[in-house]
Amino acid sequence: MDSVGKVRIRSGEVEASKPLLIKPSRDMEFEGFNEESHDKFMQMLETMRQNGVDLAFLQYGFRFRRSNVTEEIVHEPFDAVCESLLQDVRRSGDPMLAIIAGVDDNWEISLVKFALEMITQSHEINTFDLKRRKLL
Repeated sequence: MDSVGKVRIRSGEVEASKPLLIKPSRDMEFEGFNEESHDKFMQMLETMRQNGVDLAFLQYGFRFRRSNVTEEIVHEPFDAVCESLLQDVRRSGDPMLAIIAGVDDNWEISLVKFALEMITQSHEINTFDLKRRKLL
């Protein structure tokens, strides 16, 4: 908005794909490889498993979706609007709420940057949790 005393407040939802746990299996596709190569690869995987190596990967899907976006313009100073929003979030007690302050013209970039930061921070705990449940 970039106007003194005017703040645009957007609210809505952002959704990012959950990471997928990927493990090699017999029905993996080997495009351009013959059946013998497929069988040898499966034997190699079995040997690795017997030696305590269990291949598993986390695949993060980079598909983001925003929805239910509403806008309002408030004629108050930026700091006052931020403080009011913070109080509302604290009162709600909802841990899934976030306030993102950014330049009006690039607000969607701010959303994607926020999502990428959350993915980066969650990678370690996701890996720990999957290992704890013996899925990795």
